[in-house]
Amino acid sequence: MNNYKLSVNSSTDNLEVIRNFVTKIAKRTRLPIDDINNIEMAVDEACSNVIEHAYSYNGKKTLTVSINIKEKQFIVDIIDRGAKGFDPNSVKKVNLKEFIERRKKGGLGIHLMRNLMDDVLYFTGANNYNRVRLIKNIA
Repeated sequence: MNNYKLSVNSSTDNLEVIRNFVTKIAKRTRLPIDDINNIEMAVDEACSNVIEHAYSYNGKKTLTVSINIKEKQFIVDIIDRGAKGFDPNSVKKVNLKEFIERRKKGGLGIHLMRNLMDDVLYFTGANNYNRVRLIKNIA
């Protein structure tokens, strides 16, 4: 079986549960440990964004993490039904020097995900359906 799914309440208390779920499955592949750590960090960031921005810390909402392992790709979908659809592709590349000089809090999540993963995609649908897809290529 190469498809796995976890649904949890959208609470920061569940971020560790999500990280453990993703890491356990990723270790079943031939991905190097650095890639597994990168996947874990990118998923944590994407889920944190859903909890904060899509659900405004409403822990009664559901967050779903779906993993599909293909021959050459490890695919993680983070699915929510938050009212605030957001397209990560609308975020410009971060100039880290300017960012550090401004000492702004937050704002590096999309940059981080893009640098940790091989591809970051975003899909929206009816009834506030949102899905962030994180892809790591398997060598």
